[in-house]
Amino acid sequence: NRSDEIMIFAFVSLKMVAYYGNYTLIITKINQIISTALDNVSAGVGQLIAEGDQQKIMKVFWELIAIRYFIAGVVVFGLFHLLPPFITLWLGSKYLLGQSVLILLMITVFVMQTRGVVDIFNHAHGLYADVWTAWVEGVVNLAVTITAAYYLGIAGVLLGKIASILPIIVFWKPYYLFSTGFKLPVKVYWKQTIRYYFLFAVGFFLFTLLSRWVPFKPERNFGNLIGYACLTVLPFTFCYFFLLLFGATGMKDFLGRFFQLVQLLKNKFCR
Repeated sequence: NRSDEIMIFAFVSLKMVAYYGNYTLIITKINQIISTALDNVSAGVGQLIAEGDQQKIMKVFWELIAIRYFIAGVVVFGLFHLLPPFITLWLGSKYLLGQSVLILLMITVFVMQTRGVVDIFNHAHGLYADVWTAWVEGVVNLAVTITAAYYLGIAGVLLGKIASILPIIVFWKPYYLFSTGFKLPVKVYWKQTIRYYFLFAVGFFLFTLLSRWVPFKPERNFGNLIGYACLTVLPFTFCYFFLLLFGATGMKDFLGRFFQLVQLLKNKFCR
């Protein structure tokens, strides 16, 4: 997990390690908060698997997928638009990294955030036979980074990371879960998951275009940054939520579960 900094030091410079560290410091803290909040469902998923109700298992799986993709989408959109002006206000514009580096960082964040549900269900099924994947990730990461970082700098390091995690996390892990754990064809997974990618892409590009007409200049001061966030991230959050609600599996069930919880709490405390 710390290979990025080592490779940047080796192929770029120590100064760029510090610049890159400013970005990853913020991203890492956000990831930790989200993981702490969402990874606690592991015990419940284990109990669910033990019950053996396949229909209920798949229902919960898609609910968790929906909330993961929703949170990942909001985080990536927010970081993409707010991280550069925040770095500018915090440290100065000279500490900004290129747009290509930011895009590759956001791809990595999105993949790492959305992987959580598949990992939890793999663990709950006791699927640990694919220990070779860690070695494949390491070898591919090193090979691509050594080749690309010499020419592309930090972007090449991130390309190496993405090239190593995409085949394993995005393709192999879901295949392993569905073929060995759920005993279902993996096309069931991709038929639904492609919708999440498509809906996120639609919302992201639409609101990125609309953000050009926002009157606030976020790099001027923190007041403008807050105003810019309110007029970009908040509308995207609401729109993306409704896109997932009406266009993908899982969000409706999750919303129904949420209202059931609210009703239970209301009945308990408002007697």
